[in-house]
Amino acid sequence: MKKYEKYGVEDFIQDEEFRSWVLGSSQYELLWFNFIRNYPEKREELEEAERWIRASRVSEAPISKQEIRSEVQRFLNRAQDGVSHFNEVGRNESVLIKTNEKPSHIWFHAAAASLIILTGLIIGNHYYRMPSPAKVNNLVETFNHTGKPLPIFLADSSVVVLSANSALRYPSRFTDSARIVYLKGEASFSVAHQGQPFLVFSGEMITRVLGTKFVVNAFENHKKYTVQVLSGKVSVYQGKEGGRNPDLASKGLILTANQAAIYERQDQQLFKTIIADPQALDERLKLKDRTYDEVPLPKLFEDLEALYGITILFDTAAFRKCRITATLSTEPLFEQLKAVCKTVSATYEIVDGQIVINGKGC
Repeated sequence: MKKYEKYGVEDFIQDEEFRSWVLGSSQYELLWFNFIRNYPEKREELEEAERWIRASRVSEAPISKQEIRSEVQRFLNRAQDGVSHFNEVGRNESVLIKTNEKPSHIWFHAAAASLIILTGLIIGNHYYRMPSPAKVNNLVETFNHTGKPLPIFLADSSVVVLSANSALRYPSRFTDSARIVYLKGEASFSVAHQGQPFLVFSGEMITRVLGTKFVVNAFENHKKYTVQVLSGKVSVYQGKEGGRNPDLASKGLILTANQAAIYERQDQQLFKTIIADPQALDERLKLKDRTYDEVPLPKLFEDLEALYGITILFDTAAFRKCRITATLSTEPLFEQLKAVCKTVSATYEIVDGQIVINGKGC
């Protein structure tokens, strides 16, 4: 049995089971999830190895044997020319270099890592070109060909689950005043909370957060783009890659949990709504039956509002005399509203991410 707990970055890069897992094979999911749980101190090395593997698949182009030899020599020369130079460049390309080692060991490990990467990439007479170490702002691109969700671990500890037939471009290390990624297709984001804002550029739509969970759907062949917020707060703007970055003073939408933004591409209109199946903010309350016995209807609406974090607007004076006897359990929010409104001859509609109750009252 392999002793993964003794592996370094180079060992993980060479390991076929680890490479297969990074590239989407579900066969090894249990193995590596258990390993991370049992050896959390190895997480950083795993992430470094993962970024090397993903970077190696940025683009594909044929290369001659002479070019391969030149590329190997270029890496060796860069490593020998200066430890400090390679140390800085290596960090930008997600190579972990231990500064407490002697200089000779540092350049040796750096060169070894480079050779290992090149050896692994020269397969089937093809060479997967990595971003040039000299270009700090160069991006890694991951395209999900697997037909199932593909997790991507970013350098700031954020996690992106990339849907099938979708692509994400991102830096191997965030160095700017903002954390910026570029999405084509669909992905769910779990963003680590930091002082730097996190921006997702997706077609003509920009999503800005500090730290939260949300889903972006922005396939190029779709007429609509959407952003669905699972928790926290998200700002959504109209804009695109290469344009001016948005700020809080720009015209945009502020979304909270269970709200969504829809961008109509043809009309270039951005509006707010509610996600199709709102989830309770507190799972413990969601699973608990809520019994009402001759309770004023406004009290029930206030409870639903608190449970789902969605504003419910109604005429308090008109509905104060309405008394409700009901037991609400795990039914979806809209099913609960439909049942309650039916008892008092009322209806509801969604307006600007809020629920509006219409009726004469009691």
